[in-house]
Amino acid sequence: MQVNFHVSPELKTEHAELFVQQLTPALQQVANQLLKEARLIWGYQADQMIPLDLQQVALISVVDQQVYAYLQDGRQLRLKQRLYQIEAQLPIAFVRVSKSEILNQHAIAYLEVTPSGLINAHLKNQQVAQVSRRRMKNLKRGLGL
Repeated sequence: MQVNFHVSPELKTEHAELFVQQLTPALQQVANQLLKEARLIWGYQADQMIPLDLQQVALISVVDQQVYAYLQDGRQLRLKQRLYQIEAQLPIAFVRVSKSEILNQHAIAYLEVTPSGLINAHLKNQQVAQVSRRRMKNLKRGLGL
């Protein structure tokens, strides 16, 4: 696929045009990502509000009905939004791997296939996320497997 950027300070409004042979789910996801409004996600730690750098987020998980973001440096921040609300704001590098977890594909150190056929995603921050059978297809598609 050929990609061209035309940068012009005189543009009144930015726009993107895609010329494709077929609209695939991956291209639809790219188009949806372009249309998304960039919104900031805030994490909470004690009495501090911290803006999240999504590149530093390894895993977003629900624990005891609380949503937490686990960062690559080992920190854990509580999020006030529901998991589905956060998922709608995330870039395509994030994949839902179970009912309670969203994984950053760039944070994966390696994948382990268990004897039962499940996949454990071992992350660079030493955490492990178990991929549910229902969500394996999403992860494989996201990783190009």
